Amino acid sequence: VEGAVKLAYKFHGGRRRQILHADISFHGKLLGSGSLTGSAQNAFSFPGIPGVSAFRYGDLDSVRQAVAGARDAKGRCDVYAILIEPFSASTMTECSEEFLRGLRELCTAEKIVLIFDEIYTGWGKTGSLFHFMRYPDLVPDVVTTSKSFGGGKSSISAFVAREPVFRTAYDSLGDAMLQSTSTTYYGFGEETATALEAVNIAVEDDYPARARAIERVLKPGLERLRKQYPDLIADVRGAGALYGIFLDGGPRLLDLAAKIAPGGLARDPLLRTKVITCAVVNAMYHDHDVYMYYTLNGRSPLVAAPCLVAGPDEVEVFLDAFDRTLAKGMNRLLTAFFKDKAVSRWAA
Repeated sequence: VEGAVKLAYKFHGGRRRQILHADISFHGKLLGSGSLTGSAQNAFSFPGIPGVSAFRYGDLDSVRQAVAGARDAKGRCDVYAILIEPFSASTMTECSEEFLRGLRELCTAEKIVLIFDEIYTGWGKTGSLFHFMRYPDLVPDVVTTSKSFGGGKSSISAFVAREPVFRTAYDSLGDAMLQSTSTTYYGFGEETATALEAVNIAVEDDYPARARAIERVLKPGLERLRKQYPDLIADVRGAGALYGIFLDGGPRLLDLAAKIAPGGLARDPLLRTKVITCAVVNAMYHDHDVYMYYTLNGRSPLVAAPCLVAGPDEVEVFLDAFDRTLAKGMNRLLTAFFKDKAVSRWAA
């Protein structure tokens, strides 16, 4: 993301000063990418890049209003980039096709660099190679990728830009070497070879099709459990092999505990949700050897995201384990969680 933003800024020669991002988003934790992350859970304000403004996720009128308000003294557009996650993996929310196409038209008209952040969703996770590719002929100026890009072995990230955009910004050896974004440890052969093979496998083994096959089992299974446990599951959302389970329930005593929790915990409006979700995560791991987690953005959904090497049988194993876990009831799950995490630590 840092590299993509620098590219967009350099594309305009530093003449434009503003960048827009969505109000719900996760783009990273560095000073630059962190300042472009929209989250109500940011409890501490770090310094960030200048000229940052937010628009409402999926609301094209909100974007238009933000762009219209970002003009220089001569009335010219002052926005150098718009950054958006077509599918927000931290909140399990996706942009509509109408919104993304409208965003593309607006950026073309105003010569704004359109950046799609697909670090989480790239390489097939939501049922298309990249999430935006389910919409024919929709092309951003820059797309970011990481995570699956390393094939589960290497830590590597990249951005891919349309050639005219890249050449305008970095079409010289000096610019490419000195002005673009790299790291201290860039260029290792093992990481790049692993990434190339990961791309080959994702394409040759048709990982998007694998994600769609997983979804045909996962989606109806989670919907069935939502209906079976309406007091525990408030909502289920997602796409392909990436779904969020929004949990609810638990004794009202948790509300009191949240108010008297130490440190900054008492100020967390989602403390109840996080505690009951942790109780489920704890049980799934200890009782069924299934690893799950929740996101730190939005409403902190529990994430069900099978690896794309998994098949329908493995998804059924997960659904059965999840069913048996929820059948215990939230009180039992919380009791086991506190006993495991709190009492054992105090005893030690």
